[in-house]
Amino acid sequence: MSWKGLRHKGTEILRASEWNTVIDALDELHDTLTKGDRDINVDEVYARTAHFAERPDVDGRAVILDGDPINIAEFYDKAIAQITEAINNAKLTITDILDEAINKIKNAINETEIVKLLRAPGRISTELENVEIPGNGSIEVVKTFNVVRDWFSVSVKATFPTTALNAVKLCILYSPNGVDYDSLDTAMCIDIEPKAGASLQKTERIPLKMPYVKLLLSNPNASAVTVSMWTWFVET
Repeated sequence: MSWKGLRHKGTEILRASEWNTVIDALDELHDTLTKGDRDINVDEVYARTAHFAERPDVDGRAVILDGDPINIAEFYDKAIAQITEAINNAKLTITDILDEAINKIKNAINETEIVKLLRAPGRISTELENVEIPGNGSIEVVKTFNVVRDWFSVSVKATFPTTALNAVKLCILYSPNGVDYDSLDTAMCIDIEPKAGASLQKTERIPLKMPYVKLLLSNPNASAVTVSMWTWFVET
């Protein structure tokens, strides 16, 4: 039912009083829209042009129109607060960036110093010195490297007995965690060919693929072989 008390009808007689009520409602709507003497409440208004006899308000504040004098004092405090907040936020952002850059520089310097230390002249590590590997026996040396991006060299000296017939084998096994190492069947191996009763030395450059490296020396001969081994970090 409408605000005028009218209801929807089907196929019924339209009484004169009902029709007159419709006419009155239309007149009231016309007066409201044209005379502007009543309030209209809507969510949105779409129009091509608008003309206001009085200054409109938004959120209880008068809208500034073109040509209005502007009193800076009215929004000075708020503007200062917003500018101060923006500057403070900018300082925090710049500080964070500087801190991160400084930390990266420090890390780079520290890493460079480690590399220099590992590569410095005289930094040759003696891993084994005149150690006997029994017949059909083996010995291993585990190395841990702090920088995994280069090569290292290994030098092995083997003194064979007069009965030696088989090469001493050096196998390189890598591990990512110091526990799980490459299988011997898949490892890179280097042979030091035998020379009965003589000492032979061999040096190889080994790729540094993982931080943990196991150097496994095997003696397949029936008699003991005496070995020495050195390692050092090298340039690429």
